[in-house]
Amino acid sequence: MRLSGVLLGLLGLPGLAWADPSGRVIGWAFEEGGAAAAGLALTVCGQPTQTNAQGAFEVDCAPGEVSIVGPGWSTITAVAPGLDTEALLTVSGGQITAAAIEAPPLTERAAVDAVLVTVSGVILDAETGQPVADARIYARGQDAEGLADAQGRFTLSLPAGEHQLSIVHARYSAATLTVTAAPDAAPLSLSLRPAGLSLADWVVSAPRVEGGTAALLDERREAATVNDVLGAEEMARSGASDAASALQRVTGLTLVGGRYIYVRGLGERYSSTLLNGSSLPSPEPERRVVPLDLFPASMLEAVIVQKSYSPDMPGEFGGGVLSLRTRRAPAEPMLKIGLSGGFTQGVTGQTGFMAPGGAKDWTGRDDGSRALPLGIATADKALTTGNMFVEGYSEEELEAFGESLPNRFVMNPRTLPPDAGLSVSGGDSVKLGGLTLGGLAAITYGQSWDLNRYQRSWYALGSDGLQVYERYDFEEVERNVRLGGVVTTSALWGDDQEIVITSALNRNTDQSERLQEGFDAEEGALSRTYRSRWIERQLLYEQVTGHHPIGEGLIVDWRYGYAKATRAEPDRLEWSTLQETDGDWVMHPKQGRFLRYYGGMVDESHDGAFDLTAPVQVGETELTLKGGLWMTKKSRASELRRLGYKIDNAQDLVGLESDQWFTKEHINADQIRLEESSAESDDYTAQQRQEAVYLMATVPVGERLSVVGGARLERSTQEVQSYKLFSVDPTDASSTTTLRTTDLLPAVNTAYDLGEAQKVRVSYAKTVSRPDLRELSEVRYYEVVANRAIQGNPELQRGLIHHVDARLERYPAPGESVSLALFYKRFVDPIESVVIPGSDQTRSFANAPSANNLGVELEARRAIPWVPNLYAAGNVSLIRSRVDLTGLDGTQTSTERPLQGQSPYVVNAQLSYEDVDRGLNAALLYNVSGPRIDQVGVAGLPDAYELPVHRLDLVASAGLPRGFTAQVKLQNLLTPALRSRMGTEYTTLQPADQWSASLGLSWGL
Repeated sequence: MRLSGVLLGLLGLPGLAWADPSGRVIGWAFEEGGAAAAGLALTVCGQPTQTNAQGAFEVDCAPGEVSIVGPGWSTITAVAPGLDTEALLTVSGGQITAAAIEAPPLTERAAVDAVLVTVSGVILDAETGQPVADARIYARGQDAEGLADAQGRFTLSLPAGEHQLSIVHARYSAATLTVTAAPDAAPLSLSLRPAGLSLADWVVSAPRVEGGTAALLDERREAATVNDVLGAEEMARSGASDAASALQRVTGLTLVGGRYIYVRGLGERYSSTLLNGSSLPSPEPERRVVPLDLFPASMLEAVIVQKSYSPDMPGEFGGGVLSLRTRRAPAEPMLKIGLSGGFTQGVTGQTGFMAPGGAKDWTGRDDGSRALPLGIATADKALTTGNMFVEGYSEEELEAFGESLPNRFVMNPRTLPPDAGLSVSGGDSVKLGGLTLGGLAAITYGQSWDLNRYQRSWYALGSDGLQVYERYDFEEVERNVRLGGVVTTSALWGDDQEIVITSALNRNTDQSERLQEGFDAEEGALSRTYRSRWIERQLLYEQVTGHHPIGEGLIVDWRYGYAKATRAEPDRLEWSTLQETDGDWVMHPKQGRFLRYYGGMVDESHDGAFDLTAPVQVGETELTLKGGLWMTKKSRASELRRLGYKIDNAQDLVGLESDQWFTKEHINADQIRLEESSAESDDYTAQQRQEAVYLMATVPVGERLSVVGGARLERSTQEVQSYKLFSVDPTDASSTTTLRTTDLLPAVNTAYDLGEAQKVRVSYAKTVSRPDLRELSEVRYYEVVANRAIQGNPELQRGLIHHVDARLERYPAPGESVSLALFYKRFVDPIESVVIPGSDQTRSFANAPSANNLGVELEARRAIPWVPNLYAAGNVSLIRSRVDLTGLDGTQTSTERPLQGQSPYVVNAQLSYEDVDRGLNAALLYNVSGPRIDQVGVAGLPDAYELPVHRLDLVASAGLPRGFTAQVKLQNLLTPALRSRMGTEYTTLQPADQWSASLGLSWGL
């Protein structure tokens, strides 16, 4: 029977106390469309009555059998002493067409002398996840009644045992659920849907708010492992635009470089990212790590940070696994449109310098203005004149190649515009018989600008310690364009049978224009070096998943995912000039000062898994077994083309602007000639294949202890090939390295219920850490990003990690939590960066003997009881790590140091105000991470540390009429400078005046 919009206005019906021996008949009548049926004439236990304006009625009756009579309908039911008999009536055309009666047994109240226990919980809006104030909670057959406070919290005193609760509110459709009242029962988390939304059934047995804080805390409490959760509600409250900026506020997580997340102080090597359970490729040419700024916060329902290992996770587990969940299809029609604009002090409206680009740069995709000309791209040999040993091109052909390249060696002034953003999302679900089909589509676009002026110094060891040997001033304009979309479709039928298909495409483009100015000691003059970069990073993701309960507690889960990450960097420009004594700027006379790079990379992955969960009876104990198979295959191809110019007779170009140098008039054999500068090791391919089987069991030990234990057998094959330049033979690799490993990885997680909504967890696990693909190549190459010389190490072995975790958790009320965690990690053969002795400081990799990581985490989220609608949250992480480099070859200064990128402390604090009735929300957020090694010291130089940055942000939103919402974000209010320290020398990397403000307006159904 469809019951929607029922019980509107029930809050106006007083909860009356009555004395034995009377009982009570209470009820509600509504039209089939959901409106209250006011004025309906009834006769209840012989007494005439009628429904009020909200469709409600109430009559006191003597115990026993009684009649209820209405238009076209009558029934006989029972009334018990001191208890309620409830009636729900459906009316059509003035006649009662259907009814639901809940009557207690005809006995004296058994609960009079029963032991009462407290049942507590919180009521949340099913659409927004916000608390619902003033909801009334009734226990059927009891005279207990609760009223939700401003935070949606309620308490009831009920006899121990099972009860049915009814939750009603004037603006929401009613719901019921069955609960068990027990002294140590956890607080409840219940949800109500806004009135007018159509529900297939009135009874809601397990309400859950997708992405809501309270629901995710419930999930954390019930999880077998040590987890932290971040939901859509929290991400929206923090004003984060992407997953990376949102996750920096999770306990023990630090944000590095604006896109990489370090878990518990461990670098990018030690964290992995899953999207809906599937592994992902990386668009970074020298890394496997997935940059989390690729994922708009608006496309995510939640992020689960799993900090203790379980066998159903990939075996490469260091600090933790970041499990991203995309949004699901909504149960009811949904449409939301948002616009935003932003201002940054010292950036917006300022003048910056930019190289020529394309007409479609605002989309984040180059329109071909930076593309490598087809003739050069398809050339089958290096762009050289050749000799008796190497075939080359004629001077005329090289001149034609040079003239085909666009002349972009110029920086033009541009006024930097405000930031801007747009988002649109919509979805719905429809029921076709026993099949429910749902869909969700969302798209986001954003463009932001930055302008930094700073100074950097380079040091050498002198007789008096550190001495500056180079110092340059920098001006850098940065532009970021983000475009993301996700489409989710689902089919639900039977007993929770479900298939979900998810497609996502995210593109993140960075444009950087940099001017570097300083004294060139070698030339004895002031020099300027210009650099222009355009980098497109994109991730395409397709996944289908299935969930199938097949009776007797047996559950089958399966998934297949395909992902493709790409990176394109067309026409990176670098060129230098010198200032003459008369003040004119001329071409730098040194060769190698005019360069063009063209880079591209494709990284694909196929990920499949099959999981089976089944209950097993062993004596009087019921175990839950879970086992499965997992396979992933990744392949990567990376290409880099380096071009340079040989400059002769540069004095003939004096007096000309830079955009007049590289013209057809001057590109010839006598002045400017295009040359190949690519290295044979610039191109490489790599593959990794992993297969795993696991088995784990959940074993209850008594009533309070739960043990989850098992093991994973995982096999991995990694292979990397570097190719000779212009090779057309796929077997013509200049170097091939293969690493094969097979590991058995045990894990045990225990959880002991202390009662009073408290748990203590203890776990142990062994996991692995494998080299990044290109770290295995013995060929010397130059980094695509930083252009540093790198030489891999084919002798690298995978490292092992032993984990011990303990955490005490308490959940005082729904949506609230307090926890204290301790963790220790012992690394065997960890992979560390070293510097090979030599003049160019080539970096390589080696297995260090050992490393340790020890930490404490404290987290709390509580309502402030003396101030309605006010919450406080915060977390503190204290981490100490040490890596032993004794015995490793290299010129690194320290033989023992903290792990690179690890902060000794991380602090987050948040004060938020949430007034659901008036639609007002505000949050003040603070974040700081302790000093961390940015560059490892070599040749006697100390390690360089990035110093703490104190951030303070304010985010506020207010509901407006007609479905509009306004949001204001003020970020970086403390305007700290970003600085680094090497020994006693300090360098400012970013000025201290860049606060920003943005205003957003959204509308939704």
